[in-house]
Amino acid sequence: YILINLCFITVSTSQSCKIMYKDKLENNSKLLFCEYNYTVESLPNGGCIFKRYYPEYRSITQLVTFKDEKLEIRQGLYQENWDDGTRVTSGNYINNMREGEWMENENEFGVYKENEKQGIWKKFEKENILSRKNSYNNNVLHGAQIFYDTLGNETYREIFKDGEKISTTRDTTDDLKENMPRFYGCENLNLTREKI
Repeated sequence: YILINLCFITVSTSQSCKIMYKDKLENNSKLLFCEYNYTVESLPNGGCIFKRYYPEYRSITQLVTFKDEKLEIRQGLYQENWDDGTRVTSGNYINNMREGEWMENENEFGVYKENEKQGIWKKFEKENILSRKNSYNNNVLHGAQIFYDTLGNETYREIFKDGEKISTTRDTTDDLKENMPRFYGCENLNLTREKI
């Protein structure tokens, strides 16, 4: 009797999730597995897509493309999203290695080559204000790491060679106080910028 009930619950859950996520499936894909918070679809090219959902909003929180139905080799689009749909991470895999342009942590952008960070990576704050640039070689800091204030002025610079910091430059100009961002209601506070 218990086994029959468990089978009924599994079939009911599978059927209800097929209905629940029907509009989230890829064109020309075939649904292989479906549970309360995830689906697995096979694609015409032989690959598969795994999607994890936030069920209450039916939003996709993770999407992983695989080379085959074993779900072992990541190949193609990879995405992670907050429950509200905001993209956190996005990029592509080739044979289980990150490759090409990626976005990480919602606001960092750069390039991977054979699963290693390469070249300039940029970090942005709200309203697309550049806050930092890092230079990588084979996933190791190499070159300048530059920090910026909210006006885009360089405030701090570190130079790395093969992951080791070899020098630091700090902004020592006294005229930065004049260029500090102004906030309504703070004009008469006589604020000064402390040196780093």
